[in-house]
Amino acid sequence: MRRNEKGLVAKIKVGDNKAFEELVQTYQKRIYMIAYGILKNESDAYDATQDVFLKVFKYIKNFKENSSLYTWMYKITRNVSIDIYRKKRNLSSVEYGEQYKNESIYTDSVHHKVASPIEQVQKRELSVKMAKAMNKLSDDHKLMLQLREFEDMSYADIAEILDISKGTVMSRLHHARMNLKKYLKEYDN
Repeated sequence: MRRNEKGLVAKIKVGDNKAFEELVQTYQKRIYMIAYGILKNESDAYDATQDVFLKVFKYIKNFKENSSLYTWMYKITRNVSIDIYRKKRNLSSVEYGEQYKNESIYTDSVHHKVASPIEQVQKRELSVKMAKAMNKLSDDHKLMLQLREFEDMSYADIAEILDISKGTVMSRLHHARMNLKKYLKEYDN
């Protein structure tokens, strides 16, 4: 666990509300995106995010700090989201990729330049192709890619969260990437 995380956790454990507010501000968007990736519904993802932070507040004293704070919170988020999903299984779902409709995850954030109209169209087309290809993947493969590529988690963290071996993570990611590549080629025509 990072040094600044340890300090934050220590402050929260002794009842520092400002430290908890800092934790919420630091992780709120990521927790929401994870919940949305599972639930595919804004309202449910918002509810899940609230539930996650309530659980974090309630159980932070039990956090053993063997893993990173984010890994621990990710597990809570996944469990809360799955519980909500099971309760609302028959509701309509939003396509995977809608979570990014207001976020340009395919833009070059380093240069902050304004894209030309052609570049904007190309980026939008790529985003649509990616969403369609992701929708064709199994839920397991979507989750693997989301954790590794969008959440930038290590193989070890993914293995810990999903309670599988690191080798299984690597294998599933390989198959997920191969399938995604195959599905993306279908949209190149």
